[in-house]
Amino acid sequence: MLRTSVSVQPKYLHSGLKDEVHRLVKEKYIGISRPDTGYITSLEIKSITCTGVHKGIPAFNVHFSYYSETPDIGKLITFKVTGVFAQGIFMEKPGMKCMVPSNTLPEWKFSQDKKNYSNTCVGNGTSGVGHVIVIGSEVEVQITGMRYSANIFNCIGKLV
Repeated sequence: MLRTSVSVQPKYLHSGLKDEVHRLVKEKYIGISRPDTGYITSLEIKSITCTGVHKGIPAFNVHFSYYSETPDIGKLITFKVTGVFAQGIFMEKPGMKCMVPSNTLPEWKFSQDKKNYSNTCVGNGTSGVGHVIVIGSEVEVQITGMRYSANIFNCIGKLV
């Protein structure tokens, strides 16, 4: 549960007040990465309390619950691939970036020409390409390291 303060212009002091407060809180928190909350994707206002008027503008305290995603060590997260290089695979999702270093991909082969990583599927006497990772692929990653900087979570991970 978080608490924040918002000021509402007098023109919104009518039956649409709750909607305006909700809009202001969403604008302040939704889609923002913060080290204490993670990347907030949704919220629900629990209470709104008027705290007074400052220079003719009413101020409110707002308590709300929220859903967020944090890249905790060991957590599995799905990312979208944004770069494929000999050094590793780069990927993103809102509020987070991740790199899977090539030294964690021993069963994967990098192709400079095709700009992809592929692994070989072997079984029942047959072999062939099992999976291919290219820009735009969605991959599941286990987080092995994380740092918060410049309003974004920067992660290191390994494919699962």
